[in-house]
Amino acid sequence: MGTSSSFESKHLVCILGAVVLAASGAAASAPSGLPQNAALVYYQACLFRYLHLKPPAGFDPSLSTTAEPDSDPNKTITSFVRSPDSQFLIELVTAASRLPQCDWGLVHRPRQSVPTGVMAGVRDLTYFLIVQAKVSACDGQYRAALENALTLRRIARHLGDQTLNMYIQAESTNGLAFALIRYVLGKMPPDVETLTWLGNELAAGGEMEWRPRETLAKWIDWEVQCLQASPDVLAGEIGHPALRKKTEGLTEAQVMERARQAWEEVFKSVLDVLESERSPLDKSHALGQLAMKASLKMAGDEAILEVWDGETPPPEEKEREIKRLMLEQRKNPAHDPMWLLGYLQGAVDSYSRYAHFHARVHAVQAAIAVYLIKAKTGQLPQTLPTDLPKDPYSDKDFEYQMIERGFILRCRAVFPGQTLHGELLQFEFQVK
Repeated sequence: MGTSSSFESKHLVCILGAVVLAASGAAASAPSGLPQNAALVYYQACLFRYLHLKPPAGFDPSLSTTAEPDSDPNKTITSFVRSPDSQFLIELVTAASRLPQCDWGLVHRPRQSVPTGVMAGVRDLTYFLIVQAKVSACDGQYRAALENALTLRRIARHLGDQTLNMYIQAESTNGLAFALIRYVLGKMPPDVETLTWLGNELAAGGEMEWRPRETLAKWIDWEVQCLQASPDVLAGEIGHPALRKKTEGLTEAQVMERARQAWEEVFKSVLDVLESERSPLDKSHALGQLAMKASLKMAGDEAILEVWDGETPPPEEKEREIKRLMLEQRKNPAHDPMWLLGYLQGAVDSYSRYAHFHARVHAVQAAIAVYLIKAKTGQLPQTLPTDLPKDPYSDKDFEYQMIERGFILRCRAVFPGQTLHGELLQFEFQVK
């Protein structure tokens, strides 16, 4: 993109910022003239990218997790991310991530309760950060590449947990940050100064905090308010033939209250598991059973619930009876009122998802200590140092294995559905 186009693009962003500020009131001491609300800057970055930053043919930024800039024969990736417009986009996103306040301005209506278009735009911004970081790492600019990973962590915090969709994207973005750190560590020669700086930055940033009791209640309230704010949508949902069978004679308010109570009952069981003294692996199994029961109840499959008692897999005779009942249910569906808030189904197994992302986070944090030993002694340690972040699946130290090109940190236990081909989850770290 030429200089004129770049100037016009930046001018457009400035005008948009002025319009937004005029409507909302100017913020005091806005850094670099930007609004104090980070969400407004992210929105501007999304619009700038969409209107004026077109990737070259054959290059898809969404493949940033697998892109290898140093294997690009035509250097299309490097020339693209080094362009003035790409640099401007990264600077805008980085500036947004450093603002303390981030209010996405969501409205409690179903069509806006899950802002997939906006969140997809923010997700695309993270891809550009990753691609630029990889180019920097291949150029030997390791600190700059790691700075992009720290920006990703700040974006994850800005995404927050206002809705279930945003919480999942926040955890995913935080996981991408640590995957990028792992990539850069595999490219750079172990360096005490850089590794110490990185460890301090990660410690200062803290963990992605999840408060399940408050967060689950927030998600229920959000879904209820969205439906209550959209009477036409609510009437359409309650009028569904499969739901009318279970709600005949009830008012809309009574149906909504039944839906809320049903989900609160599910979440009470979830919290009982999360706050128990069970091992992380036992918690995962218990939450998997709760998710199955919630799914069956939501579909109105009480008969299946009576047969299925949480055994996984069920005994053969029970399995035959469950399959028969499921076929019968498909012919004559009768959804439970909790179906109105069906989006909350994904919240039941949030602990498993939480632990899955944190396995990657903890592995990278533990690996930094290994890289530091390599930087100081010239050799990898024979055993894993003590007092490092744990494998969240087992709450024990990662298994440590030296290999020809580096080392592996392996989880000691497996969460259901979190592995491929039944293998333990493991992370390979290359050492230069």
